[in-house]
Amino acid sequence: MSIRDPGDLRSWQAGSSQMPAAKGSVIADIGSSSGVGCNGLYFDGMELIVTVDTATGGPVPFPKVVTDDFARTFRLDFDTSTVTPANSRGETCEVSLSAQVSVHLAQTAADYVVSPDASCGCE
Repeated sequence: MSIRDPGDLRSWQAGSSQMPAAKGSVIADIGSSSGVGCNGLYFDGMELIVTVDTATGGPVPFPKVVTDDFARTFRLDFDTSTVTPANSRGETCEVSLSAQVSVHLAQTAADYVVSPDASCGCE
């Protein structure tokens, strides 16, 4: 299962909030051997509950990106049974996948390292 692009965590404040999963942001890979035409299950629109426990510091302009005291600890909770999964084309998948997920994550200033000399695959 993958969770992509929950937004810019640098400005999140302590507390809880709900947000719908953006298109293509929560995916479960069930593999091509399933034979159902839904190798990846997309859970677009599923409610995500975000609980930020620690929120110190914040964003600053490039190249530093965050303050030295930056820290975020948070939990992301969701239940896949609340939506009907679809494939990447938006077609309903006749597959049942029920998972109640609680992911606990932490970030500090050390996670925001800017390497101006790093190679870039974007050129």
